[in-house]
Amino acid sequence: MKKLLALVLALTLAAALALPAAAKGADPKVRWLDFELPEEVAETVRTALAGSTWTYSLNYVEQAGLLSVNGAYSLESWVFDVNTGRRKSYVEVSPVNEYFFTFTYDDGYNGYGIMDMDGKVLVDPVCWDPTYLGDGLYCMVSRSRGEAYLLNDRGKIVETYTFDDSFNFWYTSGGEEWMCSVTRDGEDGVIGPDGGMIVPFGKYESIDDVRNGLIAAMGKNGLYGVVDAEGNVLIPFEYQDIDISGDGSIVACKEDELYGVLDMEGNVRIPFKYGYLDSSDQGLFFACRDDWGDGKGGVLDADGEIVVPFEYDEIDFDISGEKQYIIAYAGEDRGLFDARGREILPAEYDDIGVWENGLIIAVKDGKCGLVDEKGTYRFGPVRGDWMYPEGDVAVVFSDHDGDEVSGVYNLAGEELLPADDYDDLDARVGYNGIIVAALDGEERKMGLFGGQGEALLPLEYDLISPLYTNEYALTDTYLVMDGRRVGLYTPPAREEEAAGEPDESSGFPWLWVGLGVGGAVILAGVVAVVVVAAKKKKKKAIPAAAEGLRFCVNCGAPLVPGSQFCRNCGKKI
Repeated sequence: MKKLLALVLALTLAAALALPAAAKGADPKVRWLDFELPEEVAETVRTALAGSTWTYSLNYVEQAGLLSVNGAYSLESWVFDVNTGRRKSYVEVSPVNEYFFTFTYDDGYNGYGIMDMDGKVLVDPVCWDPTYLGDGLYCMVSRSRGEAYLLNDRGKIVETYTFDDSFNFWYTSGGEEWMCSVTRDGEDGVIGPDGGMIVPFGKYESIDDVRNGLIAAMGKNGLYGVVDAEGNVLIPFEYQDIDISGDGSIVACKEDELYGVLDMEGNVRIPFKYGYLDSSDQGLFFACRDDWGDGKGGVLDADGEIVVPFEYDEIDFDISGEKQYIIAYAGEDRGLFDARGREILPAEYDDIGVWENGLIIAVKDGKCGLVDEKGTYRFGPVRGDWMYPEGDVAVVFSDHDGDEVSGVYNLAGEELLPADDYDDLDARVGYNGIIVAALDGEERKMGLFGGQGEALLPLEYDLISPLYTNEYALTDTYLVMDGRRVGLYTPPAREEEAAGEPDESSGFPWLWVGLGVGGAVILAGVVAVVVVAAKKKKKKAIPAAAEGLRFCVNCGAPLVPGSQFCRNCGKKI
């Protein structure tokens, strides 16, 4: 009896201390919609997810109150009005901006349309997905109607182009004012921000590149040159090939098939003596003395000075923030240099990838890790062939294709989710989080880790999806499905904290002691029942992967994917 009384008192104190925190919302803050999915829809989603993690996803147009349940791989999809509970006739919606969204009746097979937040159709659903051109302008093309549309950021059509055969928007940034290469009936032209023609259709044989306010084109003589937005010829039409680089330099090939580099005024920066040249867009160039593949290559700077010696079969350039890196291939092996040509990793790795903050993914002999610019491991190496970090958390895969997760770690090397502890563990990196899923028996549950390794949502939800815009840009909000309920969750790191609020938890919480006593007595009884049930239960529960991560006693739910892959729209995975 004394032991029981002591247990009750201990639980009372714990409850008294814990209740104020719970009252303040310390548990995950999911904003549940005033709407529930039909049971047959919820069951269909759960059944499909049990067989494959990324078969379904969610999306939401909040201003219009439309919830989209998207099935991948030709699975059924639905759209519901959360205010009325009614199903809409279209089957998929995706926000484009705060003013309009795309919709389709058949998963986009016959086309997407645009609708404003009041339900008014702005563009009929007969087009390809809208493409953002910059400066608040979008473009859409309808093959069936032979029309192409230029739209403003409110979804209003500001220009219509007609064509008989084909029409394509090819857009690359032109600085403050963009230009877009377009094709109509086999003839190329260039349009500008107002939708007017900068280069009329058919003036040149083809338009091959539009970049940095410059236009690379093939003249009627079959040779290439460069003109500006006013049509002035900057580089004469006398080259076999021309490529405009992101830094403003121009890689050109003469008739003798030798490459060199010009500036925007046509001055030679690197002599025409190389069999191949390719720009990094950041002032470095992959160069071969002979044709690419016929000999070894190296790296030149903008003045033609050798940065990396001509000893490698191939060169890739990678950027992290403002830093540029050089990945060099020696047969199947890879090494890494910085932009000055200093060797960071020798060419003896199976794979190399630049991450952020000066850290590099390094894979060798079936193990991977993160190394710094001195080549020192900051994380790992651990068993795996590739990894995807997010913040201070990394998903490690046992295959480079990302089909099999071998573990989830924080960057201190601690294994947050050991794959051996879970049935069919899966994880995807999302914006400001990692969605994790695992099977417990025939059920798959999902949860969410934050960018610092903290458990944000426990492994007990049916589905977690990041909210996506039409451009597939992840936002910091996730959609959560629990049974028939659907809600929205924003990781705490992204929430705006209220300033100047008094500390409601100061002092001993006498107010909660009375409630705590009653709750503790009930809790003690529940604990006793659970202990007995646990002894009888033979089914293996999914263990907690990290401190603070809770699980359902009966099913032990797993974490969810909140990444660009699950997309809450499995088809994007």
